[in-house]
Amino acid sequence: MNNTCNICSKHQASVHQYEVTDTDDGSSVRVVHMCIGCAKSHGIAISGNTPDFPQMMGLLGKALLDSAASVVTTSSGSSLSCPDCGWTEDDFRTNSRLGCPADYDVFSGLVSEILERIHGTSEHVQSAHATELTKLGADLEHAITAEQYEQAAKLRDRIKNLEDDEKDSGDLDF
Repeated sequence: MNNTCNICSKHQASVHQYEVTDTDDGSSVRVVHMCIGCAKSHGIAISGNTPDFPQMMGLLGKALLDSAASVVTTSSGSSLSCPDCGWTEDDFRTNSRLGCPADYDVFSGLVSEILERIHGTSEHVQSAHATELTKLGADLEHAITAEQYEQAAKLRDRIKNLEDDEKDSGDLDF
């Protein structure tokens, strides 16, 4: 990055602080670029032990799990645990992962809550590309039923072009 420090405007920024603000209207992210001197003067600890990407994602995952709004518990008030693998809610919160396939059912409430917190929804949303293909497919069926063959041919060609573009870009939904 070739950014200048946002604070002193003199030195090259080598510290990049992401400030996430969560409001009722959604989340916003502000990036502050700082040189080492300004970062230290603003109380940011600078060390040579920067976590690599997988470590950073693990730390973020744990932070999100720890700050989940409510705790999913059984009716007796004890922590949930999986009857198949013995994985507990605490294991899930500590490790940011599930122990076996049955855990998706056992911890479904907690998983949904975390997905809502991270993504704003717990439902998978199709890409715009996939949505357009679905709509064009329905339009094609309608044109064939209505015996509008010229329109159907245009829609068929459009679908083929979109699918070819998708294959070329590697933007496939699995």
